[in-house]
Amino acid sequence: DIQAQKVGCQAGTVSVTNVPVTNPGSVGSYTITWSNDNGSGEVYIVDDDQVTINANVEQTMVFDLNLGTASTDTSSAPYTLDLGILSPTLAIGSDDSLQDGIWVDIGTNASSGVVITVKSANSALQSSSVPTDEIASGAVADTTEGYGICVASGGNGIPNATEGTLTADAAFDYGSCSATAWDVGTLTGSTQTIFTSGSAPIFEGQAQIRVAASISSTTPAHDDYADTLTFIATATY
Repeated sequence: DIQAQKVGCQAGTVSVTNVPVTNPGSVGSYTITWSNDNGSGEVYIVDDDQVTINANVEQTMVFDLNLGTASTDTSSAPYTLDLGILSPTLAIGSDDSLQDGIWVDIGTNASSGVVITVKSANSALQSSSVPTDEIASGAVADTTEGYGICVASGGNGIPNATEGTLTADAAFDYGSCSATAWDVGTLTGSTQTIFTSGSAPIFEGQAQIRVAASISSTTPAHDDYADTLTFIATATY
């Protein structure tokens, strides 16, 4: 709206009164007049020059697994991690400097972040030829049957991200996740959370998962003990 002013001049006084004027609907020059002193003013009505800007950001997600001793190692599916020959006198695991670990790479612009879960097919290292013979998931120590996974908490295996935060779930995040003391989390056979991004987007998140096992002197001899771990990343947009 245009606000026109009515101005009256008298000896020694000036009075101003605001008078609302509705803009015309068409572009052009218009004259505004007032009657008490035959005054007038001219205004020019122009078109609306607003521009609405639209843009689209697509949903993105990167999730990859690799086997290796370093974060830069690459591999292709199907993945097989070989713990080698187990001995009752020495617990064996995928220490980052000794054997391959499982490297997780994750990134997503999901506003509520991502959750990575793991599920064990057998809850144990199970013999395929004699399924009743198995190394149940549990504490790993010399001379004791056990099997599990843990998230490396030191060196280049610690969870990190270029942007955002990658955090290991408490069930698998241990201060000792190396050959000095395999403090592993137990695999239950159900879906278990292993990483989260704190309900926020994450870019270039990375961490190493180590696998460890131990046996007793009476663990049955087989060369086909195995388990399958399924990792699933779920982002919430």
